[in-house]
Amino acid sequence: MIKSSNIIRKPTALIFIFSVIALLSYYFYNKHVSDKKTKEPAAINVTVAPAAIQKISSTIQALGTIHANESVNLSASVIGSIDKFYALDGALVKSGDIIFTLDHAEEDASLAGATATMLDNQRELTRLKNLSIGINVTLQQVDMQAAQFEVSKQQVNSLQKQIEKKIIKAPFDGLIGVSKLSVGAVTQPGQAVVTIDDISSMKLDFTVPSAYLSQLNPGQKIIATTDAFPVDTFTGTIQTIDTRVDPISRSVSVRAIAANPDLKLRPGLLMRVNIIQNERDAIVVPEESIVQRTKDHFVFVADQQESIAHIRKVEIGQRISGFVEIISGLQVNELIVTRGSILLSDGKKIAISTAKKG
Repeated sequence: MIKSSNIIRKPTALIFIFSVIALLSYYFYNKHVSDKKTKEPAAINVTVAPAAIQKISSTIQALGTIHANESVNLSASVIGSIDKFYALDGALVKSGDIIFTLDHAEEDASLAGATATMLDNQRELTRLKNLSIGINVTLQQVDMQAAQFEVSKQQVNSLQKQIEKKIIKAPFDGLIGVSKLSVGAVTQPGQAVVTIDDISSMKLDFTVPSAYLSQLNPGQKIIATTDAFPVDTFTGTIQTIDTRVDPISRSVSVRAIAANPDLKLRPGLLMRVNIIQNERDAIVVPEESIVQRTKDHFVFVADQQESIAHIRKVEIGQRISGFVEIISGLQVNELIVTRGSILLSDGKKIAISTAKKG
């Protein structure tokens, strides 16, 4: 009976052992599958933006001073007292407009007398010429009267010139400055009474290190700014490059003509000048999209169909206002990862969102 009992127990034990093994195998298999699913990486959220075309340029920077295109101190060439101002301070005037006059009442009276004398001499000359030469009048009388007429005419012209010297006119279109004398004041020859400046366009003078001399050309574009108008930019072109280099500073003087359509710029302002070079259309990407590894630069290019990111080596150029020029390695409109690249590696799954403009 004992032997029979042992025989019965052995199959039961074997069945139990195999059942335990099967259960353990099932458990570990499910755990392995579950762990595998758990360890599968999730997609990384990234922001992308397209590689775009933008007009960029290299620049040479300088400081300069702005001057009026034309500027003079208006004065009289003769002594006299100021009679009247015809243009107020700050007025815009045209070439030939009367700005101020000196008192010329005495010259006016003399001119009136001289004019009357000239007209009398002219009438007498005409009368004599109508008479018969040799019968009623001699040729000598006619010549003497003609000479008197010429003398009186020259006197009239002389007085007119004297009066013209006391009438001061604008030599060109411009803006009248602040007058330095008042009505009734006596002005000496050459003494400045008021200024006039043509500021429709401006002369911008600046110096550039002679090392850049080969990069300067007449007609080259410039962009200028000033603290007086911090949000405005003023454009112009180089007009003249000096023929000599300063032997002390090793710099060359340059003059540009800058547009001033709103008449904001005034002579004497300090200007920051950017001389534009090599203006071109270039592929640019946001600066934050560039990944630097030692001396090389890379970007992550987003594949929208596969929802993965590929790393790509690029050659960069100029940096401008938050963007970087791409010389090679990218095509226009390729999607570049701008945020989230710190977590990426080549071939990583990504969840894409597009960068908002502005």
